[in-house]
Amino acid sequence: MTKTKEWSTDQIEDQSGKVVIVTGGNAGMGFQMVKALALKHAHVIIASRSEEKGLAAVAEIRKLMPDAKVDFMKVDLSSFKSIKEFVSAYQEKKLPLHLLINNAGVADTPHSKTVDGYEVTIGVNHLGPFLLTVLLLDTLKKSAPARVVTLSSISAGDVKELHLDDFTAFAKSDITNYDTYGVSKMYNLLFSVHLDKVLEGTGVHSFSVHPGFVKTDMMGKMETSMSSIMKRILVKFLGQSPEMGATSALYCGTTAEVIEKGANYMYGSNKYLQGNTIPNELSGISPLITQENMEKLWDKTKAEVGV
Repeated sequence: MTKTKEWSTDQIEDQSGKVVIVTGGNAGMGFQMVKALALKHAHVIIASRSEEKGLAAVAEIRKLMPDAKVDFMKVDLSSFKSIKEFVSAYQEKKLPLHLLINNAGVADTPHSKTVDGYEVTIGVNHLGPFLLTVLLLDTLKKSAPARVVTLSSISAGDVKELHLDDFTAFAKSDITNYDTYGVSKMYNLLFSVHLDKVLEGTGVHSFSVHPGFVKTDMMGKMETSMSSIMKRILVKFLGQSPEMGATSALYCGTTAEVIEKGANYMYGSNKYLQGNTIPNELSGISPLITQENMEKLWDKTKAEVGV
């Protein structure tokens, strides 16, 4: 039996005329996404918190391709005010938007609060990307065909309770940072799948991806609990490169075949960490992935972020 060749970023078609935003595009997987798309002639916006690191990433891309269309715009996903300012500044540029990649996030960080009073992992991984996406929906619709790709994780499958009634519960000491991360990734998955339903008929599609275990600087920011230490060890020995980790998002962001397959999957590696573009059935990930939970999360989050 002939083994099907795994899709690679070399297969990305010319992206001339496409405008892309990649959150956290200054480093790790995000940078690899920016590089792959810029080298295929897309106009890419690196949306990240650090101006110094963002501009350094722009310079690095331009060393590879002097005429690359790549720019930096500052956004802090832990701040609703910063997100609104970013969207306003982007809209003032009168640019279309064909692809939004919600890549930025934090993992297993010690409990702390965002400027808006939310537990930092929930704030940065879910509330921030939700608000950013919703505020950019009009631009995406006007630019259709367009896509939103949101990075989730296979860790979503470990979640036992969603805490949909109280986002402040995550600051409690009996909810571990690893559990909070898993819930934030489940939120990403529920949001992404439901978003595609909300956008039906608009020409905008939403996809969720699991990039696999990836060696990035996020690992260095983890807490020192036993679960986090074990995860760090696992990533060290089984983790793939940021370049490979970026594959699933780029696959969902650029290929025609993913449109045909649809949004009711989490694309990426399977439970055995094989492949990067496998469509994982939602039913095999968690029984918590239901239409009722998607709608509850959507309504609760809209109320929290004020949209």
